[in-house]
Amino acid sequence: MSKVPVVSVIIPTYNRAHLLERAVMSVLNQTYQDLELLVVDDASTDDTMGVISKINDSRIRYIRHAVNKGGSAARNTGIKESRGRFIAFQDSDDEWLWDKLKKQIEVFDACDDKVGVVYTGYLLWEGQSAVYIPQSQVKVKDGDVLSQILVENIVGTPTLLVRKKCLERAGHFDEGLPRFQDWELVIRLAKVCQFRLIDHPMVIAYSTPGNVSSNKTAGLSALETLLKKHSSLFCDYPKEQAKLLKEVGHLKCMYENTTDGREYFIKSVKVNPWNIKIYFSWLLSLFGKNLYVANKRFCHFLSETLKNV
Repeated sequence: MSKVPVVSVIIPTYNRAHLLERAVMSVLNQTYQDLELLVVDDASTDDTMGVISKINDSRIRYIRHAVNKGGSAARNTGIKESRGRFIAFQDSDDEWLWDKLKKQIEVFDACDDKVGVVYTGYLLWEGQSAVYIPQSQVKVKDGDVLSQILVENIVGTPTLLVRKKCLERAGHFDEGLPRFQDWELVIRLAKVCQFRLIDHPMVIAYSTPGNVSSNKTAGLSALETLLKKHSSLFCDYPKEQAKLLKEVGHLKCMYENTTDGREYFIKSVKVNPWNIKIYFSWLLSLFGKNLYVANKRFCHFLSETLKNV
């Protein structure tokens, strides 16, 4: 391939040979064709190489790690090898709608250079039901989204199209985080550029049993690391900091112990003393882990039941 593509699409993969072709073809079949596809095989032990070798398309570049390094390292390898002015990410178990890239490029063409990220909505399938993200209650979806992103990641990695120069300013994926590497990267992107949302599902994502997102312990560790890494930034956003401190306290009460959980509830109160829910969680934690877990699960059950009434 001699012509430099406009878009570089990166798919990290590890032992997903049975799903990979669907993801790859959803990229290659885009109506926007000026792209290269970098498939970064993170030392798979299945027939990943065979699946890719059977797809006859000169836009594919297959890169293989000699040893397994993790998804973030695989994405970073793809970024370093990319040639396009724009970078997009796809997951090996998800699929894009056919006109995703075309619509994103059209938005970029209509924007100034302050906009560094165009992302889309997506459908997250879990079993037989799907949730649309970002959900309707999300307040800030366009422009300066940093305050919103600090509370939760509303940007799915496979929905991203980002200017490469903005990605270079923000830095690549943090390979040291056990989870939320995508969220942490989006925080850094939100510091250096504005975002635009195509508020329509352009990606279909599937919750795969046993994937890293189901690991609660890794999630707790990643949240603590994220708070420490961006501590100076969070100082300028006390409400957002308090919410995440409360979430860490909740996870510690649920999966570790209530003593450590209470310490985070206290930290949350010190940052934002006006959130009454924090006091209730702190009080509940005094009665031990079993009662705390039972109460939270009942409240979740009740909430879900009322949604369906």
